[in-house]
Amino acid sequence: REINEILQIITLTIYFDNIKPDEVNKLLDLCIIHAFGNQNQFLNPAHSLHMDLIQKVNYSEIVVLMVALSKHNIEDATWMKELIDKIDDKIISMRHHQEHGPILLAWMVFKLSSKKDDVTICNNYGKLGTKAVQLNVFGYLHKMVTHRQFKDKSLVSRIFIRCIYDNLDFMCELFNMDGSMAQYPMIFELFSEILKGPAIAKEFCKSESSQIRTLFDAAVQMFPHEFMPLSMLANSLTLASLSSFTWIMQFLQTLPIYAEQPNDPLFELRRNELSDEDDAYLLLSNYQPFPKISDFVI
Repeated sequence: REINEILQIITLTIYFDNIKPDEVNKLLDLCIIHAFGNQNQFLNPAHSLHMDLIQKVNYSEIVVLMVALSKHNIEDATWMKELIDKIDDKIISMRHHQEHGPILLAWMVFKLSSKKDDVTICNNYGKLGTKAVQLNVFGYLHKMVTHRQFKDKSLVSRIFIRCIYDNLDFMCELFNMDGSMAQYPMIFELFSEILKGPAIAKEFCKSESSQIRTLFDAAVQMFPHEFMPLSMLANSLTLASLSSFTWIMQFLQTLPIYAEQPNDPLFELRRNELSDEDDAYLLLSNYQPFPKISDFVI
C-alpha cells in the first residue's frame, strides 16, 4: 500500500513540477527490475489480497511513466532528445507482456510529437503502436480505467484519463484519416469510458475541430450496422453532464438513420416472409421513440 501511495505522489509531482530525463530513466529502470510490480519478494500472487496490491502497483507504475511521457510534461526539444537518448533502447525492447502496451503507445506518441510531419519517421515509430495493439493495449487501458483505483475521481485518476485522451487525440491526427483506428479491439470501450468524465465530455462536445472527433465520426458511419460503438459513446455522454447530454441528444435526433435494439415490449414485430433477408421484420404498429417529438413516428 505504501509503495502504491508513493507512486501516486510521484505522479502528482511529475505533473505539477515536471521531471528530468535522468529521473525518468531511473524510474524506468526500477519498473523494469521488478517487472512493473509483478516480481515482489513480499507478496504472493496466489493470495487474493496480495494479487490486488500487485495489480495496483502495476497500474500505478504504468501511470507514472505515461504521465512522465505526456505532452503536459514536455519542456523543449533538447529535453526530448536527451530523454530519447537515455531510454529509447530500453522501451523498444519492452514488447513481451501486456503491461508493456501502454508504455509503447505513450512512447510512440512522445517521439512523434516532434516529428509528425515526417512521413518516414511516422511510419517507423508507428511500428511501436502496431506492437502495442498486438499486446491489446486498448483492452489493457480499459481494464485500468475501470479498476476501482481509478474510479474514485481523484486527481491522479483525472490526470491519467486526461493523458489517455490526449494520446488518442494525437493518434487520430496522425493515423485516423481513413477511420482505420475504429478497427482496433476495445478502442470504443476505452473511449466511451473516458467520456464519462464531465470535464472531458464537455471539452469533446465543444471542440468540433479536435482530431478525436474522427473516432466518433467512425462510430456514426458504422451505425446502425455496428450498433454498439455509437451506443456506448452516446450513453457515456448522456451520463457525464447535462451539457453533454443535451449535445448528444440533439446530435442523435439529426441522424438520417434511426435504429435501436428491438427488445422493448412496445415493439410488435413479425418476420417479413416476402423478404430475401433472414433478419427482415415488419413493425406491426407505430412506434414513437422520442415522446417529446410527436411527429417522429416509425
